[in-house]
Amino acid sequence: MNTQTILIVDDDLELVRRFQENMKEISENYIIKTVEDGKKALETLEQENIDLVILNLEIPVMNGLQVLSGLLHKGIWLPVVIITGFNISEKDDKLKDFGIIDLIRRPFLLEEVIIKIDAIMKNREKKDLIKNFSLTAILQLIEMEKRTGIITIKIGRENGRMFFRDGKIMDVVVKGLSTAEALESFMNSLHDDREISIEYIDHKKDK
Repeated sequence: MNTQTILIVDDDLELVRRFQENMKEISENYIIKTVEDGKKALETLEQENIDLVILNLEIPVMNGLQVLSGLLHKGIWLPVVIITGFNISEKDDKLKDFGIIDLIRRPFLLEEVIIKIDAIMKNREKKDLIKNFSLTAILQLIEMEKRTGIITIKIGRENGRMFFRDGKIMDVVVKGLSTAEALESFMNSLHDDREISIEYIDHKKDK
């Protein structure tokens, strides 16, 4: 299992401490970073590579919904697990545009949450890897099924990410290239020099 970084956004310092200790006991491959408010969360997510966010909606400076809106505005896409004491549903319109993969309601047993997060992270290691297959065909299938998620594309030594929501491409990111240049590079590259992995974020699906 590769190293994966989890960002916990919560001002309950005792809960965060216990979470860190428990995750380290499960695996040394988890790097746990923490911030106490929404503003610091956005700054961290802009500057660092984070694999999963555990976000308490009731945090100071900027609340969790403001953080989610900020991520969407900045084009930052990644899986998010929500923690809340509010009576809120996965179907809530305020959450539909965000990459919410789970919703944890307070009060909860920390041990159960740890097991759930560990399962999520292990499942993220099992992303679909596709070789020698047309990217156009993949995108057509995604559009037909109106899927939401992330496509990671490796061409030789170059890596990029394509973000899609409800079957539509929202952004393409490759260091040093514009969105149009990155998309053209991906679409025109030879199949035998390309690896594609897909991670779906099914935050609109019923459980």
